[in-house]
Amino acid sequence: MSAVRAGRWGGVAVAAAAAALLVPAACAACSSCTAGRGDANIAYLATAAAMGSLPIGFGVGLTLWLRKRSRDMEAGAAGTSDASDASDDAASD
Repeated sequence: MSAVRAGRWGGVAVAAAAAALLVPAACAACSSCTAGRGDANIAYLATAAAMGSLPIGFGVGLTLWLRKRSRDMEAGAAGTSDASDASDDAASD
C-alpha cells in the first residue's frame, strides 16, 4: 500500500471519527441527555423493555421450535419403523 493511498484513507477516517463525535452532541441522542423529559423517559423505558425482551423471546421461540421438531422427527421415525413392520408382516402372511 502506498503512502499516498494510506494518507487519503487516514484523512477519511479522521473526518468520519470527528463527525461521529459531533453528531450525538448536536442531537442530544444519549439516554442521559433525555432522561429528564417526560415523553422521552417513557420512550426510553419502552425501548429498553423491548430490547431486553426480544432476545429472550427469540431464545424461547427457538427452543420450543427445536423441541417440536425433535418430537416430530422421533414420531416420524417411530411411525416408519411401525409401518415397515406391518408391511413385512403382511408380506409374510
